[in-house]
Amino acid sequence: MRVEKVIKYVIGLLEEKLPAELAYHTSAHTLDVIEAAFMLCRLEAINDQDQELILTAAALHDTGYIVKYKNNEKFAAMLAKEILPQHGYSAPEIEAVNNCIFATKVPQTPNNALEEIVCDADLDYLGREDYCTISQKLRTEWINFAQIGKEEAQWNQIQYSFLSSHHYFTKSASKLRNELKAIHLKEIKAKL
Repeated sequence: MRVEKVIKYVIGLLEEKLPAELAYHTSAHTLDVIEAAFMLCRLEAINDQDQELILTAAALHDTGYIVKYKNNEKFAAMLAKEILPQHGYSAPEIEAVNNCIFATKVPQTPNNALEEIVCDADLDYLGREDYCTISQKLRTEWINFAQIGKEEAQWNQIQYSFLSSHHYFTKSASKLRNELKAIHLKEIKAKL
């Protein structure tokens, strides 16, 4: 499948070119998003053609961090336009992939099932057992890029606000992740 070649290429690119200060937006995160997207495609009964576009978008969604930390989606979309034709993707397929990439920008704005799955896969960890470990990686990254200070209270407030306003778009992600996400929210609230 052509998506497998894209994933292999993208992971190699991320491992070679991502800034070392990125603790969260790494090749491991991209692989995690791909895995979550694959799971959601199966649970949501997505056809093979749409699944390929979703997995392609999941692979490419954070490649813009190679170029720029803020508004990285623009650069990820540019990379998609550059490499996907070499793998046999048509212009409408590339547009669908890029729409998925742009939908992941927080606050997420998906307009269809493909975009919803990519968005839910990107934030799948919010309702998982490894939430604390992963969120600490994001905190480290934000400190590294001067997005926040080192005060834990500030981080907890940001996380509380984010989890309070976040919602999964697909029924499958909601069913799988909302219960544990609510527990994480309670734990953070207790720290405030």
